[in-house]
Amino acid sequence: MFGTLLAGPLSEAFGRRFAYLCLVPLSGLFIIGVAVATNYATLVICRFFAGLFTGPAISVAGGLIADVFKVQDRLLVITLIVVGPFLGPSMA
Repeated sequence: MFGTLLAGPLSEAFGRRFAYLCLVPLSGLFIIGVAVATNYATLVICRFFAGLFTGPAISVAGGLIADVFKVQDRLLVITLIVVGPFLGPSMA
């Protein structure tokens, strides 16, 4: 939630490229921290920061789709992005 509040001003000031090239790798580092966490405190802190740095990339995804895909292709792409998080748990 806090990451998406920062995403709007950051993407306006630095562009969407900043959100993808700087914040997503930081999120990946904290996800690795979650994987190797040995206690509950480390797990909670790493999960918080992973979500904080992933939020901006998710909130500017609509603008990225508008920049990259043609109007007639956007419906399929947005459908796949929306359905993706729901298919993961149901297929596991």
